[in-house]
Amino acid sequence: FGEGYSLNCWQYVMRKFNCTYFECLKIISNDFNLNLHNFSIDKSMGFIGLSGIQPTVVENVKDIKIKKRIWNKEDTQYWGTYLLTKKEVTDGYIYPISHYWINDKLIYSSSLTYAIVCRNNKIKIYSPFDSNFKFITNCNSDDIMCEHLLPLIGNLLLINKSAKDTLCLNKLGYCNIPVQGETQFFSDNIIKSLLHRFNEIIIFFDNDETGLVNAQKYAKQFNIRFIHLP
Repeated sequence: FGEGYSLNCWQYVMRKFNCTYFECLKIISNDFNLNLHNFSIDKSMGFIGLSGIQPTVVENVKDIKIKKRIWNKEDTQYWGTYLLTKKEVTDGYIYPISHYWINDKLIYSSSLTYAIVCRNNKIKIYSPFDSNFKFITNCNSDDIMCEHLLPLIGNLLLINKSAKDTLCLNKLGYCNIPVQGETQFFSDNIIKSLLHRFNEIIIFFDNDETGLVNAQKYAKQFNIRFIHLP
């Protein structure tokens, strides 16, 4: 749910259907055709019995290799909607790719797929129009993106939620870096290191519920401010 906590399978069903634990058991019994109940239910995913098609198992992403491709008109059009040039994008260590490998398994990418090279040479795959796998990464929360764009010291540092936002804010003259996601904030050590370099750090996440909830959470945790644009 993008709120920074995890749920077990029972809690997920209870949250999804806003139901009690007993109702949750009835839903699972019905949808998996377990025949553990003898009464009708109103809430369900609509599936009766197990599908013969087993879900794809995704391994833990440990190693990512990439094959860069030549920048094309589609790249110019996509990044141009954010008023970003080829140079500004590639200066952020963001490169168009034709395919990549996850744990040595070759995967052909969609026409617009990019590799963001992060700290420790970790990789974040970004496919803006792929609804199933928009992001794939072997990064942890401290593998910072676009870190090389920061000055050694400064007055104000903004922390946002994406490399794309970083490039846009950088174009406007703001020192800033992104987290891996709004629910994946930097560790204490990273924040302490940044506070030694910058006089003030302000969180600048999206203005939706997830962004505001997590901005408030981390601002309180690290005693820093956050931006809320009403």
